Amino acid sequence: MKRTKNEEGYALLLVLFLVVLISILGAVFMRASISNAKQEQITDRNQLTYVAAETGVDYVKTFSPTSTTTRRM
Repeated sequence: MKRTKNEEGYALLLVLFLVVLISILGAVFMRASISNAKQEQITDRNQLTYVAAETGVDYVKTFSPTSTTTRRM
């Protein structure tokens, strides 16, 4: 099998390029995954805050001696 001089190292460069490309893609997907996880934590915290506030309002409406639902103006 005869090789020409300009083909030497071609496979090495191709493999090196593929390794770099796969590494970059992996880093991009990892960053997106971490960003998504942080956003989910913020959304969960906001939802919990909203539910806690609604529960407090319901508690006051239920156990308040002068309920605003029975008052007439």
